[in-house]
Amino acid sequence: MIPSTSASPAAAELRLGAIDQALWALRRLRVEVEQVRPGLVLERLEGWHDDAAGLYADRARELRFALAGAERSLLDAEERLAVERERARDACAAARSIVTPDRPVTGAGGAW
Repeated sequence: MIPSTSASPAAAELRLGAIDQALWALRRLRVEVEQVRPGLVLERLEGWHDDAAGLYADRARELRFALAGAERSLLDAEERLAVERERARDACAAARSIVTPDRPVTGAGGAW
């Protein structure tokens, strides 16, 4: 989770931008995992020894399970980050709403 440190609009926008980047990277990683998993289909090759084919099948199965678990973990993390993004968006809107020409928020860059 990307910590919230200030109520200033500038800080809130930076936090929202960081969350957006993290969410994009997480989604890209999940897509890469999804693309790898279907290619792990065991095809029996002519001339393989039974032991070698069995070991390969075991390793491929383990890898499929690991990738499925990673995919699930990435989806869970993506959901949590999407919730955090909505919170950051609300915090950003709230920070903007309290800035007035008469009362700029400290750290807002002194914009009047």
